[in-house]
Amino acid sequence: MTAVNDHAVTEATAVHIRPMRPATGHRSRRMATSTHSGELFASAPPAERATHRDTATTAAPKLSDREVQVLRAWLLSDSKREAAARLFITEATVSTHLTRIKAKYAALGRPARTKVALFVRAVQDGHTTFDEH
Repeated sequence: MTAVNDHAVTEATAVHIRPMRPATGHRSRRMATSTHSGELFASAPPAERATHRDTATTAAPKLSDREVQVLRAWLLSDSKREAAARLFITEATVSTHLTRIKAKYAALGRPARTKVALFVRAVQDGHTTFDEH
């Protein structure tokens, strides 16, 4: 894992921030690019963000079967500790899986920082349903 601007991401989705200077000389902007595809995301200028967002909304991260299992257990639980007990793993393992899942969504321009946001993403991507919860 690599820490970039206080965000943990896997080496495969490491983010490099490079300054961009506008032609007018006003405040400098920062643009983030993925090392894999060079796609723009996060803090790209608005016109580029809108283009990326249009394609990113249909892209779903490739979650492993275990990541989906941990995500669903956590969504059905009141805490990481309870999810860990359901799956007979440690709370730290649950946290690790959730961190990786969040990093995968963020890399696609679909950040999910909260439990509710992750639930919405899981429903959108077909990993769970409202009936299950």
